[in-house]
Amino acid sequence: MKNTKYYLAIDIGASSGRHMVGSPDGHVDSDAIELTEVYRFPNGAVEKNGHLVWDIDELLSHVKIGIDKALEQYPQIESLAIDTWGVDYLLMRQGEPVSSAYSYRDGRMHDIIDKVHAIVSREELYERTGVQFQPFNTIYQLFADKEAGRLVDVDGFLMIPEYLTYCLTGVMAREFTNATTTGLVNARSGEWDFEIIDRLGLPRELFPALSMAGTIVGEYKGVPVKLCASHDTASAFEAVDIDENTLLLSSGTWSLLGIKASEPIINDKAREFNWTNEGGLNYVRFLKNIDGLYTIGLVRKEFGFSFNEAEELARTGNIEKLTLAYKSLGMKYAQAVREIEEITGREYDNIVVIGGGAKDKYLTELTAEYTGKNVVAKPIEATAIGNIKAQMRSNI
Repeated sequence: MKNTKYYLAIDIGASSGRHMVGSPDGHVDSDAIELTEVYRFPNGAVEKNGHLVWDIDELLSHVKIGIDKALEQYPQIESLAIDTWGVDYLLMRQGEPVSSAYSYRDGRMHDIIDKVHAIVSREELYERTGVQFQPFNTIYQLFADKEAGRLVDVDGFLMIPEYLTYCLTGVMAREFTNATTTGLVNARSGEWDFEIIDRLGLPRELFPALSMAGTIVGEYKGVPVKLCASHDTASAFEAVDIDENTLLLSSGTWSLLGIKASEPIINDKAREFNWTNEGGLNYVRFLKNIDGLYTIGLVRKEFGFSFNEAEELARTGNIEKLTLAYKSLGMKYAQAVREIEEITGREYDNIVVIGGGAKDKYLTELTAEYTGKNVVAKPIEATAIGNIKAQMRSNI
């Protein structure tokens, strides 16, 4: 009798989360992983004391409920791992959180960015970390905490998936791919950049050694708890194997287009075009953040269209606002392709599309039309698959 193994991916985005049980049948191959959704729950930032924060206790409650649901259906789960969005965190003191989990959409960094760059210029920061400029990057959030006196007696910070993992296991682990979203990891060494950290006056004790995806952290209700590529985009990129002639486009609320590079790509053009070098599993995710399906979703909501209705009406041009939303996204993809080809000095033949946008045939057609590339859509649950693949590899 075949001994089927099951893995649990807990994938939490800014608007919802879900628990997906995967049965890879022994193959580290995205096409062979069968997924079953066992639990889904809402998420979203809430206002508290004039700030946008994540209801971290509610998230943890849903994480535990979903694990129980999974165990009801699959009593023998090999392991579980949690991925979420990047950059956000909780400050810790003696094992307890001492700050709210501020949302990256909160506006507390208004006066902070210029202060940071008076100490470390944008040019130097990019040269050392290779990370794109975003006003919500962790480096600015932590400096805001320092300026507000919130780092007094703090002995650590945990990114959102790390905190949820800690609540399950009692073990604090800092995962590499998520750390690279902070703007505080040196792109070449793959370790915390203590020269930047010291110059900004951030306490060194906040930055212990990083752990890699696949590390076993502990267990919860008898299930081993591991680290995956806990930044959700890192897990999505892990789901698909691509060659050097192929671009990967993760098309969701945000779109992320890039390559799996063997080393960081850091030059003036990359900085000017605001491309980022983030951690992957033995590669660098060199990518661009682009507007995604959010705008199309707003138009759908305005008119009350279903997914299929919106696609067809955009194709026919009967709703101009909808058609413009689609075409503007295709044009932005084309612009990003031109940028990466200029940065790297090479042309790419193919684009593989994953995520929600891969299910939209009209958007796929527009992507091919505007970029002039061969576009292949893979409508797979990429983030959950990448999460599970990282769990599996630690068993091999």
